[in-house]
Amino acid sequence: TQLAEAIVGIGFFKNEETIRRSLKDFQHLVGRVRKMRLMGAAALDAVYVAAGRFDAYIEYGIKLWDICAGELILGCAGGKTQKIPAAEPHTFAIKMWNGNLPLTDFTPLEVATTGTGRL
Repeated sequence: TQLAEAIVGIGFFKNEETIRRSLKDFQHLVGRVRKMRLMGAAALDAVYVAAGRFDAYIEYGIKLWDICAGELILGCAGGKTQKIPAAEPHTFAIKMWNGNLPLTDFTPLEVATTGTGRL
């Protein structure tokens, strides 16, 4: 998959900081990919990547229990996941992709740390 042909899912967790980061990724991607999609369910987004309906999925402020089943399914399908821990327990910035897009291709996934190596 080339980036210009990619369909990317994006999630927006409802707090000011995660919305700001998600909008930054959206602005970075919207003119570079074929389509952007907002489904509203992290597990559904992950399974869509696993099934080949999406090429990638990104979200900030996602809880571990919202993505663990989808991450397992995606891994079994050959997809990849990058999780960056947030300052809040059990919370992550997540990037999931089908394995065909280079990690650095589809989003910067801004890493703003608190000095602890966490978002």
